Amino acid sequence: MDKIEVEKRARGDDEENLDIEILEDDEILANVTGQNQNSDDEPIQKISCKEAVMPFNSCLQWVAENALPLHEVILLRRIQQKAVDLSIKKSVKSTLDNFVQRNN
Repeated sequence: MDKIEVEKRARGDDEENLDIEILEDDEILANVTGQNQNSDDEPIQKISCKEAVMPFNSCLQWVAENALPLHEVILLRRIQQKAVDLSIKKSVKSTLDNFVQRNN
């Protein structure tokens, strides 16, 4: 593209020759969300809280063996504790749900 073509495009002289589709906000959102839905063809595999805890146990053991910085150990322990807490909450909720269903 030479200097003359750049100047024409900057002024907008060349716009009627371009094949530009002007979209409204709703159309842009529909196009973007449609593309995202098509790209998610493979199903997302859910990981249970109990399954999430096991890798953290391995990581913490590895960190202890390799003397990593304390802030990294603390971060791993916090995330591990969140997974444990969620696991306990889900277990308690399912136990309560089962109790209520049996007693109705």
